[in-house]
Amino acid sequence: MEVPQRKNQLDKQLWLQEVYNFKEMVENLSGVKITPEKLHEKIKLVNRKRKAMQRIDEFRKLANPPISGLDALLVAQVSLNQDIFKFIEAAESLADELEQRVQTGISAYNGAGKRIMMAGSPSPMGNAKIHHIVESSGLRIVVDESCTGLRYFRDLVDETPTDLDGMMEAIADRYFSIDCSCFSPNKERIENISKLIKEYNVQGVVHNILQYCHTYNIEAAAIDKSLAEIGIPSLKIETDYSQEDVGQIKTRIEAFAEVIAEA
Repeated sequence: MEVPQRKNQLDKQLWLQEVYNFKEMVENLSGVKITPEKLHEKIKLVNRKRKAMQRIDEFRKLANPPISGLDALLVAQVSLNQDIFKFIEAAESLADELEQRVQTGISAYNGAGKRIMMAGSPSPMGNAKIHHIVESSGLRIVVDESCTGLRYFRDLVDETPTDLDGMMEAIADRYFSIDCSCFSPNKERIENISKLIKEYNVQGVVHNILQYCHTYNIEAAAIDKSLAEIGIPSLKIETDYSQEDVGQIKTRIEAFAEVIAEA
């Protein structure tokens, strides 16, 4: 799909047409016609999935989160691959369990640790290297603003329209509102990060930048500038899927943890 780089009216029209093109391609490949009734049903189903993930994420705002950042990442990774009905059932069950853990005072962490936001590139299934190093260094990942984090489930598709064109536009609008670094200018992402820092009581930010994600690498400079203005330390880790740099990254993150501890 052709993804626009700006958010002007012309770009919005281009994106909406791409969503229609995708619909037609799916119909041609599957031999199944997408009806208004079925599409509305699936919009509500995927929104239910997002709501379950939102509920899980809310527990991470607590002083002692009942779920670790590493486990929250795994939930997001699984959500991209698992059958949606099975995932929703498991996610809602997990949310109930986390609520019980909160009521009984059970935390995912054994000791105190500074609260960290993971920013930047997504971490697809099988890649949890940076998350693991961060939390094994005594830090707590309480929010992830990436596409395998809040950006994936933060916004819902408007369920109000029931006609096909209205629903197609609602779907396009939902994805057009994403603050991905592919957009320029991208003030929304800086504003959203500032908002999340307050909501989750974040004390430090780690940019997880995969080597091919050049836009996130470039945008990290603007993010760091805004973070410095509010006194939030940050660290940029540029890496790939391999394990060769684990030792170097661990040294840098442990040093970052010491800096935050002294702040």
